[in-house]
Amino acid sequence: MSGRSSLDRAGAKGVAMDAGADTAARIIQAAEALFAEQGFKDTTLRQITGLAGVNLAAVNYHFGSKSGLIRALAVRALSPLCHELDRGLARLEREDAPPGLEPLLELMAQALRRLYGQNPPALAVVMRLLEQVYLPSERDLQLFLRQQYGARLERYLRHIRADAAPIDGPEFFWRCHFLLGSVIFTLSRMHTLSALQGQNEAGAEVLEQILAQIIPVISAGLHAPPGHRGH
Repeated sequence: MSGRSSLDRAGAKGVAMDAGADTAARIIQAAEALFAEQGFKDTTLRQITGLAGVNLAAVNYHFGSKSGLIRALAVRALSPLCHELDRGLARLEREDAPPGLEPLLELMAQALRRLYGQNPPALAVVMRLLEQVYLPSERDLQLFLRQQYGARLERYLRHIRADAAPIDGPEFFWRCHFLLGSVIFTLSRMHTLSALQGQNEAGAEVLEQILAQIIPVISAGLHAPPGHRGH
């Protein structure tokens, strides 16, 4: 079975570079496609420059390093996602009643749909980032993402916790990470899971099927009563 986990069947090999794009844009486009398909660790700067048709000096000039390029892609993917969440939260907060868990989860699903619709590889990049940021060696990336997006995501999580089961902070923390791990695994391997199901394409229709099925699972996990601790 292939280990490929791209969210977009076109993948890096099928990317047609925009000949009219400037150098930085071609580097971003190439890196996005390769990172989405292969992950950050397995993608080399040589592969990126080869696909983009530029030299290594161009990457260093525009982004400073591979880490700088990853940060640029993080902003490209996460900024529109957080913008959608901010807009949706502002709308929900104007309503008389506090937002419930299901509307909040649907808000996240809608933000993911929109991101994928605008730029399919960006959704894969988000999942890759979420995998990468938990590595002990990625302290700088963790700090960067926390500074850039921490407050905005905490606002969303405060609403989630307000309508979740009455559990303490540590249990809420672990539940969120159990569920986040499920989302990362499923969406970062959408192509492979789709093939196992006998479907040839892993596009917007498959994404919609996944979101429709995973939202009730997440909701049930957050609404479940407190767990029993061993003594």
